[in-house]
Amino acid sequence: MVTLVAVLIMLVAWGALALYARLRMKAIEEARRATDGRVVKARSAHASRANKKISEDHDVFVPYALETEEGVIDTTAKYIGIVAGKSCEKYGIRDGSIFLGDVIEGNLEINAGDFVVVNGEADQSNVGERIRRVERVNDATVEFVDHRSRPKDEVIAKITHILAAA
Repeated sequence: MVTLVAVLIMLVAWGALALYARLRMKAIEEARRATDGRVVKARSAHASRANKKISEDHDVFVPYALETEEGVIDTTAKYIGIVAGKSCEKYGIRDGSIFLGDVIEGNLEINAGDFVVVNGEADQSNVGERIRRVERVNDATVEFVDHRSRPKDEVIAKITHILAAA
């Protein structure tokens, strides 16, 4: 009887040890996935009217995948930028924030209220890309809140996620 009890205790201990090892490996894998990424050059996008010169590229760390409430986002094909300027702070987007966007290809839908990146350098700035909030989309042009309209082909990315301040 003592031998049977000892064997049962040993089996339970091995089972518990195996379960612990499996849970520990899962935790290690999740931690690795959360820190696995790359350092990329984030493109500066002016959040305001151009009135200053800023550094065009910033080295930022971006994970290969991000877990959000909507699911996992693969960042490898995303537009990666950094906000330069304070005019988007009223929308909760701070100067220095890193953002992800979908590169405009084909018929990516842009709607009123979306934040986009527009290609177009101003005379007073060396930054060729601007962040704009969409007010209305017409056949060939996009109208922006507090800024002049631009042709649709100057919109190069639709901002999807704000990650953090750099």
